[in-house]
Amino acid sequence: MSENIFSIKDKVIIITGAFGLIGKEISRSYLKNNARVVIAGHSSHLIESVHDEFSKNFNPDSFLVCDLDITNPESVAQCLAATISQFERVDVLVNNAAIDAKFDQYNEKKIESSRFENYPIELIRKSVEVNLIGTVQMTQAVCQQMLQQGRGNIINVASSYSLVSPNQQLYDYGENDKNFKPVDYVASKSFIPNFTRYLATLYAKEHIRCNAVAPHG
Repeated sequence: MSENIFSIKDKVIIITGAFGLIGKEISRSYLKNNARVVIAGHSSHLIESVHDEFSKNFNPDSFLVCDLDITNPESVAQCLAATISQFERVDVLVNNAAIDAKFDQYNEKKIESSRFENYPIELIRKSVEVNLIGTVQMTQAVCQQMLQQGRGNIINVASSYSLVSPNQQLYDYGENDKNFKPVDYVASKSFIPNFTRYLATLYAKEHIRCNAVAPHG
């Protein structure tokens, strides 16, 4: 019988931002396909509840729940060390962690509704620190491990807004003050496509692939 080249059985996959909606669904999908998954997110108070949630449907030996702040080098090193300790290697990194304004009923009060000309610079710095610098820092650490192994696979989660501008009418609900998709997410996510090209061409001969996906609401 020929080998299934699409199988991810026993592949060790780190997913950043894995405590969120997209991250959890990606984690579940990989586990359903018999991968070994590091469910990494930056909310230490959720570690136990996330572990319990996944333990209901999956063998606890097949996954590791890890507190990870991609902007903190020590946190990155600790998560990677825990991964190697439990699974001995890293086959795939999914760069999913990002700051993104959520436009839904549960986050309405958190929305910074300022238009571009008045948007707080400190919020832009915060998004760049996570979405750009944090992503680079996490990828550097994992690439060092992949170079030792002689292979690896990096999947960057971009966005439709890393390719096109937001349609601001989608965020204007026609009630009270207008809302706007903020510039910090668009600016920080726009680096992902070219970052992906940079990694893909740099590491191609060393058997490290890099691709991006661009989800849209």
